[in-house]
Amino acid sequence: MTLTGELLIGAADVAATAGTMKALNPATGEVIEPEFAFGGAAEVDRAVRLADEAFDSYSHTGLAERAAFLDLVADKLEAVKDELAERTSLETGLPAAQFEGETGPDQIREVARAFRGQLSASVHAEASDHDTAVELLPILERRTGRIVINNFSMPQEVSHASVHTGPFPATSDSRFTSVGMTAIERFLRPVTYQNFPDELLPESLREANPLHVWRLVDGELTRD
Repeated sequence: MTLTGELLIGAADVAATAGTMKALNPATGEVIEPEFAFGGAAEVDRAVRLADEAFDSYSHTGLAERAAFLDLVADKLEAVKDELAERTSLETGLPAAQFEGETGPDQIREVARAFRGQLSASVHAEASDHDTAVELLPILERRTGRIVINNFSMPQEVSHASVHTGPFPATSDSRFTSVGMTAIERFLRPVTYQNFPDELLPESLREANPLHVWRLVDGELTRD
């Protein structure tokens, strides 16, 4: 891993246009090479424009392509993890072993334990990761009702078969669910109309049912 200290804009190194800075090792006070570049308004504008263009392109890619891209990023980081730990140690004054430990399975489990209830969880793992996955799954099971392996959770069509997968009691209590046919109850507030003349009732409640909506009348579902 080689640090140039230059700005990275559009996959290209860009030299400083607004000065530089150097990092200090807080444990020794020594200056750490290289100098890091500052950019001006023009560099910020270009970076934002390129990021916007990249997002538009990325948003039209499929899930498989995105997963492959993230795998590539993970592989690149894995290849330089020891060098990253050493550099981080220099810039923070903390032992490199601490940062090396933050890249392992123990750190993954600690992150999972910090999660609150989630709608779903995705685990991306290869065969060599299965031992770690076995330890991770019980943690995720307590925080979500839907776990996906090597894929991303998909949007759900609202239907009678849809079940909310959030933490209990979301799966059975309509006050806490936003998926499935009973989800609408979460956004309704019941109002009772007592002793009203028919013409003052909402159309859906009038005797003639002018909107022809389904409703319960004396315990029977009808559109009459």
